[in-house]
Amino acid sequence: MKIENSADYDCIGECEEGLFLVVAKNRKHGFIDETGKEVIPTIYDIASDFSNGFAKVKLNYKWGLIDKTGKNIGDIKYDLVGDFKEGLALVNVGDFDYGKWGFIDETGKVVIPIKYDYAEEFSEGLACVRLRDKFYFIDKTGKRAIPNKYDEIWSFSDGLACVMLNNKYGFIDKKGKVVIPIIYKRAYPFSDGLARAKLKDKYGFIDKNGNVVIPYSYGKVEDFSEGLAMVKESGKQGKWGFIDESGKLVIDFQYDCGYSFLDGFAYVRLNKEWTSINKSGKESEEEREEWLDKE
Repeated sequence: MKIENSADYDCIGECEEGLFLVVAKNRKHGFIDETGKEVIPTIYDIASDFSNGFAKVKLNYKWGLIDKTGKNIGDIKYDLVGDFKEGLALVNVGDFDYGKWGFIDETGKVVIPIKYDYAEEFSEGLACVRLRDKFYFIDKTGKRAIPNKYDEIWSFSDGLACVMLNNKYGFIDKKGKVVIPIIYKRAYPFSDGLARAKLKDKYGFIDKNGNVVIPYSYGKVEDFSEGLAMVKESGKQGKWGFIDESGKLVIDFQYDCGYSFLDGFAYVRLNKEWTSINKSGKESEEEREEWLDKE
């Protein structure tokens, strides 16, 4: 789509929810509509694309949220702010490591006090938080939802949460019941019904019943994306390749590192050079150039 007044801006982003993020000649950020009309003035030091009707903006060293009319959602006064998830947004006062965290609603009202030393966004109705040295889950009223007895916890996904106790990992349900034993050397949250897990010194994948779906045979693994997962051979000199959900190696071990598939392509490094491959492992020069331009 051609924007008639595109020369007025140093950069025009992709259209998200009907608006384009733009950067003016003075490096200030704002938004235009599909006709090129500036509907939210270029006054912000930084801005994000719109997501679920809201955009994050930074002004005079502080963060806040705006709607599509440019109206502030509460004050622009936070040191960090997240996207709205399940109707609430995570906010921080201080800084990431030493500040305090809480949640605001879509009117900008603080509905869960900014008192936590660490917090994650809401997922499946619960949020993982830390107060002093204790981790626990809270509901959207701020009430503790599951009794705390673990050294560390992670957000719920696919109905289960990964927990750590005495340096071992397992999974609990929303009643707090251990449904996959806390026996793993390392484990990660579920994604599309599978979780990465490490037993002894090798990684594999388990299902929500704790059954081994893909054997523990890899040095490292990443989550499945678009039906394929990046996996690394064991050993210090191991290379990366891709397996399908049956565990079949579909793209050989040959890459130094890379990224998971997105929109049909993955970016990988081979012999110190970055390139783009499709799901057959064939290189795509056009995708490679587009990715390098973004970098």
